[in-house]
Amino acid sequence: MRKFISLLAVFAVLLSATGCSSNNVVTYNPVAPYWQDDISSALTSTYSEVCTYSVDYAPLEERGNIYLTLTIDSGNSYYKTTVTPATLGETSCALFTAETKVKGVYTVKNTDETQKTPEMTYEFDDYSVSKTWFNWNGGIHVLKTEEKLESSTPVVASGAEDKNGNRFVKLACTITTEYGDQDATTKLEITSDESTASYFSLADGYEGTFKKYKSSNYVDRNMLAFALRSFDFAKDLSYSFSTIDVLGNKKHSMKYTCSSSETAEEIKNLKENGVVLGKENTDESGSFFSFSPATYEMKIAVNETYGGTPLYCKYITGEKKDKYYYHYLYTMKTNIPYSLGTYTYTLKNIERTR
Repeated sequence: MRKFISLLAVFAVLLSATGCSSNNVVTYNPVAPYWQDDISSALTSTYSEVCTYSVDYAPLEERGNIYLTLTIDSGNSYYKTTVTPATLGETSCALFTAETKVKGVYTVKNTDETQKTPEMTYEFDDYSVSKTWFNWNGGIHVLKTEEKLESSTPVVASGAEDKNGNRFVKLACTITTEYGDQDATTKLEITSDESTASYFSLADGYEGTFKKYKSSNYVDRNMLAFALRSFDFAKDLSYSFSTIDVLGNKKHSMKYTCSSSETAEEIKNLKENGVVLGKENTDESGSFFSFSPATYEMKIAVNETYGGTPLYCKYITGEKKDKYYYHYLYTMKTNIPYSLGTYTYTLKNIERTR
């Protein structure tokens, strides 16, 4: 039976990315925590940043799944990230929280008389949340992550039953990762029904150890998109690193690359483009940025021979009050398994307090 190593890829923004190569030769290391107001100091006790994103679905125009269709309730689906000051034990740090909610319906189609799978629908309402405690010292240093992941998925691409008699399963688990100075330890707890245990590649209660996890550049997978906000964006940006796939019990080699950059005319004024901003985010003219923002498209992918598809993220930058740069994730696009299409997350709301 196929094991769903990356079964939570879409809803938890947990990548199943493809092997890639790049002609870029210039490497940019993390420079500064550009999500802060003052990059030279720690977060203030009252600091908070909340970014909320819509979730949109699009089927593949070519070579899409002919057996299954997917629709989502965009009004009840969202992706949200939060940054706040925190403590872990006696250590002062920052907390990055990412929430994903997707509500929708899978439909099994009866394409012709020879297909033995009758038409049916499967409604799902999935919610996942990850919490990542980290600090900044010339780069992001993760201390601990806690994840509660939930995903409803077809068991085969045709929507037919597997040998367990299932066409769809709702899988849920809790993952904890503790980062020490040298080693990282992981633990998996399966929280969905016992009948779903065979769909995981690891047993319930499995504990793993990854020795010298940061012997090279390292980024926790829950912060793959967020960590890019600490780079100076440039069209030749390239950065290799590793990340731990807890469900697959493996450390992957990965890479950030910038695939394009441009001045984004359509988002010069995010307020006019539908993004709701708190008063703290706008200047006297109502513009989000004092200068015209640039958009950078970044590809996040496994840098190995085999894999799935990359994650594409667009970031915006702009100088505010002639002093600080803000790097915001504007859109994020990921493929859905079984050639069902793509999800696109689009920035809709920013709330910041100091």
